[in-house]
Amino acid sequence: MMRIPFVVSDVFTDRRYGGNPLAVVLNAQGLATEQMQQIAREFNYSETTFVLPPERGGDYRVRIFTTTTEFPFAGHPNIGTAIVLAEQGLLPDSGRFVFEELAGDVPVTVQRADNGSWQAELRAPEALSKGQTFSAELISQVLSLPCDDIVVSQHQPMAISVGLPFIAVQLRHVEALRKAKVNSVALEALLTESESPFLHVYAHSDDEVDIRCRMFAPTDGVPEDPATGSANCALAALLADLDTRGNHEYCWTIAQGVEMGRPSELRARVIKQHNQVCDVYIGGGAVVFSQGEIHHE
Repeated sequence: MMRIPFVVSDVFTDRRYGGNPLAVVLNAQGLATEQMQQIAREFNYSETTFVLPPERGGDYRVRIFTTTTEFPFAGHPNIGTAIVLAEQGLLPDSGRFVFEELAGDVPVTVQRADNGSWQAELRAPEALSKGQTFSAELISQVLSLPCDDIVVSQHQPMAISVGLPFIAVQLRHVEALRKAKVNSVALEALLTESESPFLHVYAHSDDEVDIRCRMFAPTDGVPEDPATGSANCALAALLADLDTRGNHEYCWTIAQGVEMGRPSELRARVIKQHNQVCDVYIGGGAVVFSQGEIHHE
């Protein structure tokens, strides 16, 4: 019987029961891929990470699984894993981990605030890629919204990625964001056109945050995600790319998960030089919720 330690943390929040829960399985080198997938299904969180020895000069190899598949990169799993490792006393003197992942190496900087809470920021492993666009009519049907709630003046609904693809959809106002609801019949029509079935829906806000968003991934067993770092990384890169300033550092505070009772706060940062998006970062906090052992034969 193998006894494998794990830690569950709530990510992109400073309090338990908020943010996005994550299971971090430590010392996972005795597990095969199929066993990792079984364990991720058992935890039944949007993602579970498995921490392994490095293979190409990083600090750790990190594998990320949803309940159905392995992901090449994701945001809250990196932030949560880094903070869990830091709390375990494993943070390098540099204050930075390099995680080896399928999408590439992911640097994550970790620091402890004056109040004792942990904060982390990752750099996306890939440059922004912009892919297929979709009609406002189809997307409005998928989201059960009037077509004029979809804003197309800056960009059409579009597949974007910095390591994991999402369809970015801008809505006219926050009220439309609250009303959005996935129509499964229309979603089937979208799936005939798209290889990126995850919908990242956002609206600009004029309150204590800059952007409010929701992310729907029902085809992966996640009707709605409370905090999606990879999607907001890609969104921040897209917004910076669309801006006309050639050299600028952009910062946005992003709220997610409010509608599902798990409020999350993410901080996106983008550096643009010579009219090119150079570096994309997403950051936030995490708190440990529970820890224990997996009994695995």
